[in-house]
Amino acid sequence: MLILQTREEHRAVYQAIAESVVAEPPEKTEGSQPALDPRVLAGCELLDREYPGWAGKINLARFNLSESTDCVIGQLFGDYRAVYKVLDIPIMPEAVHPAETAHGFNGPDEDFAEWDWELLDADWKVAIAARQR
Repeated sequence: MLILQTREEHRAVYQAIAESVVAEPPEKTEGSQPALDPRVLAGCELLDREYPGWAGKINLARFNLSESTDCVIGQLFGDYRAVYKVLDIPIMPEAVHPAETAHGFNGPDEDFAEWDWELLDADWKVAIAARQR
């Protein structure tokens, strides 16, 4: 079992995973599911159910969860603000809605550390690459 002690170790490992997935996604075996952040899995399940084939529309080379036009929602719908339509929630311009966080589309608040974004970003890349095969 690999135990990572620092944020830098987490960042390095997840960056390596994300880069390897973009370069060459791992083989998918029947019934296999990578251990991903549960928020990412919830977001994928929602998109799988409501927007079949969504992953095929994502450009992993430009994917960046922290950019409003390059994240999952931004690439699918043009801008991150479409998350309110996707999740069928009221617009909250001054705050992050809990449903955004629960589905991995956003961090919990403005204190969401940079390395947390990178970990979430890496898990989205893994999930998207698996669905693109």
